[in-house]
Amino acid sequence: MGNRLGGDSLEMYVVALHCSMSSGLYHYQVRDNALECLRQGDCTQLLLEMIQAEPYVDLTSGSVVLFITGCVERQMIKYGERAYRFMQNEVGSVTRMVTLIAEALELGSCILGGYNDDGLNDFLQVDGVFESVQSVMVVGKER
Repeated sequence: MGNRLGGDSLEMYVVALHCSMSSGLYHYQVRDNALECLRQGDCTQLLLEMIQAEPYVDLTSGSVVLFITGCVERQMIKYGERAYRFMQNEVGSVTRMVTLIAEALELGSCILGGYNDDGLNDFLQVDGVFESVQSVMVVGKER
């Protein structure tokens, strides 16, 4: 996610569900500090098929679902064999930041561990080899 977050091995994708943005899938463009729309429309049913969150988290009432993907090759030049480890450190830092920001905005957030890797990689249009899903979070009003 660029040097703003300490590294460049991560990408962020956002599915807007119930918020001020139009429903759809977006990719965060670091260079432009903007969201690029990859898919318009309601993605709720697709998410329910690929993410096993029920009954603990109600995806249908969340505001956004965040996907953090990692590109370990970008880290290998600098960190060699430790590239994957440093990429995971970055993922943890980003998820912590999102959690703290959500809390400050009086929103709930939850990191989700049960998901279909291949299905989400296809949904996000990433190859699953050089770029793959590393973390999934939902943010919204708490129940």
